Amino acid sequence: MRHVVALAGVALLAGALSAGAAPVTNCHWTGGGMAGNWFDANNWTNEAGVNMVPDNRNCRAFIGNGFGAMTFTGAVAIVNRIQTGDGKITFPAGLEFWYETVTGGNQGGGITVGTGGAEVNGNIVHPHGGGFMDASGLLKAAGVAWGNWGFLAQNGAGVFEITTFNFPLAGNPAIIGALKFTNGTPTSIS
Repeated sequence: MRHVVALAGVALLAGALSAGAAPVTNCHWTGGGMAGNWFDANNWTNEAGVNMVPDNRNCRAFIGNGFGAMTFTGAVAIVNRIQTGDGKITFPAGLEFWYETVTGGNQGGGITVGTGGAEVNGNIVHPHGGGFMDASGLLKAAGVAWGNWGFLAQNGAGVFEITTFNFPLAGNPAIIGALKFTNGTPTSIS
C-alpha cells in the first residue's frame, strides 16, 4: 500500500545554482571510524574507495543493512540524500537537504527510510523545496519544512510521526492526499 502527498509551490529554485557544478558523490557508511560520528571520514567511503564525510549538497549518504541501531553525534547533517536500512538511525541535531547540482538540471534532496526507521530530534529542512521523504519504517521528526514544494510517500508499513509541517507556499495551497499519521500524535500543519 502506498500513500502519497504532493505539495505544489510557486517556483523552483531559479538561477541560484550554477551549471557545471561538481558531480554527485555517493558515500557509503562503513562504520570504520569513531562510533556514530557522522563527521568522521573513516566511517564513510565514496565510489573511488576514498574516505570522506558526506557534508555538502552533492553528496548522497547510504547506510545499508546490518549495522544495527545508531545514534549519530555532531551538528546538523547537510547532504542531498540519505537512505537508511534495517537499523534504527537517530539524528539528534536535524537534517538539511539541498538541491543536487547535476548535469541537466537540479534535483531535490531527501530521505528514504528503511524498515529500521529513523528519528530526527531536530527538524528536517528542505530550504529550496523540491525535497522528498519516503518511509518503509517509522520516520519520526520534530518538524519538517519546505522552501516551496515537496513530496511525501509512505510504502507498506511506513509511518510518519511528525509534530509540525511547515509549507511556506506564498499563498498557494498545499495539496495533501492520503497520509496516515500515528494514532494519538498531535500534528500541526501551517
